[in-house]
Amino acid sequence: MAEAGGAEACGRGGVSESSRGGLLPMLVAASAALLLAGALQAVSLVGRVTDPAGAALEGVLVSAAHAELSFGGVALSDAEGAFEIPDLAPGPYVVAFEKQGRLTSELEITLTPGASISLEQQMRPALGFSRAPTRRPRNFVTVDVRYATDRSPQGREGDRQLYSAHRGSKLRYGVAQVTIPRDHRLGEFEQPKWWKLEFRPDPAKHVTLASVVPQSPQQFAEALAEGSVALVFVHGFNVAFEDAVMRTGQLSYDLRFNGVPILYSWPSNGRVQDYVADQDNAARSSSRFAEFLELLASSTETAHVIVHSMGNQVLTGAVAHLEGLADAGPYVQEVALVAPDVDAGVFGDFAEKVLALGSRTTLYVSANDRALIASKTLRGGYPRLGDFDSQRGPFVMDGLDTIDVSQLDSGFLGHSYYGDNRSVISDLFHLLSGDKTPADRGLQSVSFQDRRFWRFVP
Repeated sequence: MAEAGGAEACGRGGVSESSRGGLLPMLVAASAALLLAGALQAVSLVGRVTDPAGAALEGVLVSAAHAELSFGGVALSDAEGAFEIPDLAPGPYVVAFEKQGRLTSELEITLTPGASISLEQQMRPALGFSRAPTRRPRNFVTVDVRYATDRSPQGREGDRQLYSAHRGSKLRYGVAQVTIPRDHRLGEFEQPKWWKLEFRPDPAKHVTLASVVPQSPQQFAEALAEGSVALVFVHGFNVAFEDAVMRTGQLSYDLRFNGVPILYSWPSNGRVQDYVADQDNAARSSSRFAEFLELLASSTETAHVIVHSMGNQVLTGAVAHLEGLADAGPYVQEVALVAPDVDAGVFGDFAEKVLALGSRTTLYVSANDRALIASKTLRGGYPRLGDFDSQRGPFVMDGLDTIDVSQLDSGFLGHSYYGDNRSVISDLFHLLSGDKTPADRGLQSVSFQDRRFWRFVP
């Protein structure tokens, strides 16, 4: 076992039960204090991975799992073979190095407060074996998410390229690695919760972002060409880049998508108070999204697009920039418009072009979407496309499958059901898996003022 030098300290103390309180609150407070103390003494694990000749190995997945606690971190080695796993609590760890075509290796280390440790690890060719046996199974899985964004870059943090909420000068591409806990539950976006005394992301418990690596447009297109099908997710209002990448990974994992998941991230400010600014940024991103769709159509055999909330303003504006769309034929196969925060009347002006974008277009609406109800109020009562208005009913037109999710449990805001509700996730799975109609997927046909749409039946 390799050990990093450093002073170790231990203390002993007692607690007594007061006449006004029980022992449990004091124990919780003490545990929180210990965890906070650990956070203040966090250690970074850095190092470099090479082959036996000393050449740097890029793309090695390095994972550090605490030997006693369910905690750890992951990183991906860069072009120089360097990696960094920050914010690790002191204690014993098993560090694993994994890369296709190389023998998996492990070592045991101990991190102590105030100390630093740097590892130099060599990986030998697998010589016909994909990996060597490991002593402990990894408690998370990884999902590679390609991304395109017109956000402005904002430096680096370890293995992650950062992107700001500001508008960029051009489209930028790359690949991110998202980790999903092995005990992940369908529809859950597991993140640290302070009331559970969770102060750092843990791959064994939470959806985490391990790395973000920029790519050239050519590298991005080549990666798409290697897969037969792609799934594009366009996020909505109040979403930071990092959260959007992790959501894309979670959605792809829950949909059991066997292809290339892609995030298109426009420069949302990631703050509720910046709603108007987000709307302007969404409108400006439409031409860049049209540029991305051209690249997507030329680089993949089949692609699907899921668009959420204000991201639908990006899509609606993009179709105006795609010249000859109706004559060129569908760019993608399935288009799912989920809780779209778009003026229903404005969408009607562009609807024919939006429908021409895909072989089939599906609209998900809800009467319980508080976010869209607030958006409608801000705009003088004009209905939003994703809202089920009690007097007007949902938006319905020929060539569009409108699906009402109002009877499903969609949470407090009722706006993120695309990734939170199991019934909607299941419907999206069947939507992307073949040519099943809403009736084939078990949805109920409903008529409202002589207009036909579909409804989930709990």
